[in-house]
Amino acid sequence: NTYGIALNVAPYVLIESTYTSSNGTEIPVKFWAIEDHEEQARELFDREFAPTIEFFERKVGPYPWGQEKLGVAETPHLGMEHQTVNAYGNEFRRVEFSENRATLMGVSSSDIQVDPYMRVLRKLSIVPTCEERRSEEADE
Repeated sequence: NTYGIALNVAPYVLIESTYTSSNGTEIPVKFWAIEDHEEQARELFDREFAPTIEFFERKVGPYPWGQEKLGVAETPHLGMEHQTVNAYGNEFRRVEFSENRATLMGVSSSDIQVDPYMRVLRKLSIVPTCEERRSEEADE
């Protein structure tokens, strides 16, 4: 079955950092963004990636592939979930949280995808609304 395979080739720039998981694992976090979108991509990366991971770790536990990476590749299509590199194609639009958006990770005003967590959240019926996420952030 070739459905589980995606090949993304583009003039990418790599934006990366590490995130310390709730279990102490240093997770490599990588965003392959189209060169022409580097400024928007860096803003999204800095604003959303770490808070999104933290949110999902609070809800369902440590990121399961932390010893490998959490990656996102910008694409011309809306997105696709894969184990450690999700396709992202929301063109940096900020929209309310929905399951569609959350196809690194897509939370609150995030445009990221977090497939491993979304599968669990869908099954547990605890996909948060934007208001719930804001309320949690305000309580912190």
